[in-house]
Amino acid sequence: MSNNVLPSMSDQGWIRGAVPKADLMLSHLWIANSNQTYLYAGDVASVQMLIEEHTDDINSLMYALQSKLEQYFGRFFDDATATVDIDPSTALTNKKHLRIGLTLMQGELEFKVGDVVSIADGKFKSIMNANNYGT
Repeated sequence: MSNNVLPSMSDQGWIRGAVPKADLMLSHLWIANSNQTYLYAGDVASVQMLIEEHTDDINSLMYALQSKLEQYFGRFFDDATATVDIDPSTALTNKKHLRIGLTLMQGELEFKVGDVVSIADGKFKSIMNANNYGT
């Protein structure tokens, strides 16, 4: 399965490398609109859609996000394992920071992707590279 390529509408065409593929897929995850297609209805990975669907239940949001990440990245990598949890420093506040960990395998290559997503009152606020915070 490591020969799976990611189609793009850019001048790059088919994306083959693991790192460029993961980068483009993460971009898709943050900018995709759930209603952007009829052909793949219900199969578009969109953080905004997940937040909208689970705005009042942070636990179901974490489960849905983890499931969607593994499903989406699993189509283009040999293995995709996601973790989603609440940053302990924001656990007792109204503004939650979700930590997203993603381990991807393509052939013998394994690499980890980590982000922190800020959510306040059910609204998507920002995304920060987890490396900036040492997590």
